[in-house]
Parts: sequence; structure tokens; C-alpha cells
Amino acid sequence: FVFLEQFPLTLNGKLNRKALPALELTRGTIGYVAPRTPVQAKLAEVWADVLQVDKVGVEGNFFEMGGHSLLATRLLSQVRTTFQIDVPLRAIFEAPTISELARLIEAIREGHPMAQNPPIDLAAEAVLPADVTPTWVNNETIERAIRPRHVFLSGATGFLGAYLLHDLLETTSASIHCLVRATSSEEGRSKLRRNLETYGVWKESYQSRIWVCIGDLSRPLLGLSPDQFDQLASTADVIYHNGARVDFTQSYPALKAENVFGTQEILRLASQGRVKPVHYVSTVSVFDLENLPAGHMIREEDEIGPSENLQDGYSQSKWVAERLVQLAGRRGLPVSIYRPGAVSGDSRTGAWKTDDFVCRMIKGCILLGKVPDLGGEVNLVPVDYVSRAMITLSFNSHS
Repeated sequence: FVFLEQFPLTLNGKLNRKALPALELTRGTIGYVAPRTPVQAKLAEVWADVLQVDKVGVEGNFFEMGGHSLLATRLLSQVRTTFQIDVPLRAIFEAPTISELARLIEAIREGHPMAQNPPIDLAAEAVLPADVTPTWVNNETIERAIRPRHVFLSGATGFLGAYLLHDLLETTSASIHCLVRATSSEEGRSKLRRNLETYGVWKESYQSRIWVCIGDLSRPLLGLSPDQFDQLASTADVIYHNGARVDFTQSYPALKAENVFGTQEILRLASQGRVKPVHYVSTVSVFDLENLPAGHMIREEDEIGPSENLQDGYSQSKWVAERLVQLAGRRGLPVSIYRPGAVSGDSRTGAWKTDDFVCRMIKGCILLGKVPDLGGEVNLVPVDYVSRAMITLSFNSHS
């Protein structure tokens, strides 16, 4: 551990990794087990290079030693080059130690392909607890949601979330209660402010209308105490559920807690006490896009269809979450589902989440002077348009 008074930040408020002090490169040496085979020895060299450590034990977990999804892709590239075999990306997540990955590589070399995980029955995963049922809904429920005094928003520390928070503050006089992972209200408020400042949409006048709810989508009751949950349930007039873990490399089980159970708890909050309409941010990825007919336009009334061909854990988790929202709607909870595609930078300022997949791809194309043949179009919609459209539609009682 290296103790700092504060983290060094860049001009836009992000962590300045280059300004961090040098580390003692001892990761991987605790409980160190030396490589025992040539494959393990080569893997240890690759891991040490990727993780920037002196040496790596064969039982050390890649992700516990500082690895993450971006480093995993770099590790995978070096493994493929070193061993001249096609190792799938999921191998790094399913075999995160050198000993496990070495066994996998040796099996592939012997002609034994990596076993596929048994398919998950996503339809069976979409089960909404019986107690998540609204008691009653009337015209007053809808009127309060259109002219809210208190709004609950998840995902406000994200890219689209920053604009949703901004537009809710601009178009209503409501207090906005934001679910934030933080150790204190002050830290949570600072995270929200820095996020809006990053995209150039912060105003000092927002300060008094933003309320921080310290919680976590992956935990029961959203990480709130029962009393806090009850208080929020009786205070909020409408809910905008934008929070999710977006990671295209992780499996469905790894994303289930935040994306599925988190949505379940949001629906529980909406149904408890005074009923609150839910505006849920889904994704077009819940559709089997690769097998749609050429030129097919996804419309509002289209059913999301079967899930068998969804390949990545993120799409699968959002499919199940959307099913839960639909089930709540059938029980009488007022719900609206929004399915953005690829969200691009602000149409006025160009502000964009620079580690977004599409943004990184465009930057990569510029640096390489080449573009990939994707076999189709990539539809980009500016984040400010997406946010304003959602807020406008949510205030239309006939939408």
C-alpha cells in the first residue's frame, strides 16, 4: 500500500496515473510459487510484463494482482503471439491464474478445445418476487411523476447519467436523489459534481437540489438501511433507473448482481408504499442484432424476443433486467423502457466519455489511418439528444 494525502488529478478531474508515485514491485511475491513447466515459465514472463511486476507466482490471480478487462485484452494478445494458438478472451476470466491458464493452453495444443460453459436459461432467470407488486395506481400517481418534487436517479456518476441529472435539474424544480457508491455524503456529492464538470454541464445553483443516497445496486435494498429505503419509497415521486455495470468482457453471472438484482430492487422501491413510475434505461443490445434482417428498424413496440443468440454477459443481463421491468408493468406498475444504441459526444461541445468503446474505436481509427469493415452502419446519437428525449418523453403522460 502507498498512502497519499490525495490523488493527483488531471485538468478534467480524472485520476492522473502518470503522477502517482512509483510502487514497490512486490505484487505476486506473497505466497509465491515458482513456475514448474516451460508453459508456466513463459506465461510468468508475459504476466510480469503486462502487470509491470518483477515476478509472478503461478497461483496468483491476475485480477487480484491489479489486472482488469483492458489489461486482460493486452495479456490475451501476448499469450496468442507467444504460443501461436487461439485462446478466447473468456479464458482469462475463467482461468485467472498461471497454473490454470497453462493447463488450458496445453489442452488446446493437444487438440482439446476449451469447453463451453452450459448455456444459461435467461427466461428462467427473469423471475420477479411476488412482493414486488404495486398496491394501487391512480391519476395522482402519474401527475406527481410529471410534476415531481422528488426524483430518484441511479447511474448519475456515468456519462448519460450526468446529462440526465443536468436535464432533470434544468427542466424541473425537484430535488434529485442520486444513488452513489461513496463512503460519505461529501464524497458522493464531490463525485457527482466532478462528473458534471467533466462534461461541462455543472452549475453552482445545482448544489442545493442534489441529495446523495449512499448505496450500491448490487446489494439488497440498494445498499440502504431498511429505514432509508422506506423513507425514499415514501418521498420519491418518480424513478429514473440508469445505473448498470457496462462491461462487454464479463460473463452474465459476474454482472447479475448489479444489472439484474439492482433492477429488481429498483422495482421493489417503486412498488413499496406510494407507487412511483419507473423510467428504465435498457439498450438495443437486448435484441439479437446480428440476425435481424438487413435494414430492419427496431421500433418501440417490438418485443425483445428470444435470448439464445445473445453472446455477451452485458446484453444477457440487460435482457433479464428488461424482462423484470416488463413483468412489473404487467402487475400494474407504470414503467417506460428506453433503448439507446451507441451514445456519442455532446452535439454542442463534443464532450464524450473518452474510454467509451466507440470513442476508443474512433480514436484508434484516426491513429491508424484505417477503419474496420464492420459490414454495416454504426448509428451514433449525441448524449444530450438522448437525455433530452428521455426526459421529454417521461413528462408526456401519453408516451
